[in-house]
Amino acid sequence: MSTDTARTRPVNRPANRRASRTGPAPGVNLAVLAGELSGEPEVRDLGERGTVASFALRTAAPDGATSVPVAVWSPPAWLEDAPVGAKVVLVGFVRRRFFRSAGGTTGSRVEVEAVALARDTARSRAAMIRRAEAALGELA
Repeated sequence: MSTDTARTRPVNRPANRRASRTGPAPGVNLAVLAGELSGEPEVRDLGERGTVASFALRTAAPDGATSVPVAVWSPPAWLEDAPVGAKVVLVGFVRRRFFRSAGGTTGSRVEVEAVALARDTARSRAAMIRRAEAALGELA
């Protein structure tokens, strides 16, 4: 079994951040990305809340390339040492986070929160496609 295949299982999120499954969703929030790391991942230990990695993923866009901010809870060990330019594929959702700056002002950030992340291989892409199709199938 490929080591990359094992990396496509869902990542863990803190229990207090799990989405509610009560009632129908008002819309669709699904992100599927494949691209290259445009910077080194930043991994932070948040104590009881767990570990989160943040990175930017350079992807294709209609007008060229764009850099998408990504966060992943309980990131795979290989991500911390992944070099700039490493190719990854992920499935997740768009989230807007609010925070207070050191000056006391409230700010916000929009990012993709990955629920599955792997090195970009033909096998991991197929696994991510299945995940995305399963998520879309839940809407039917």
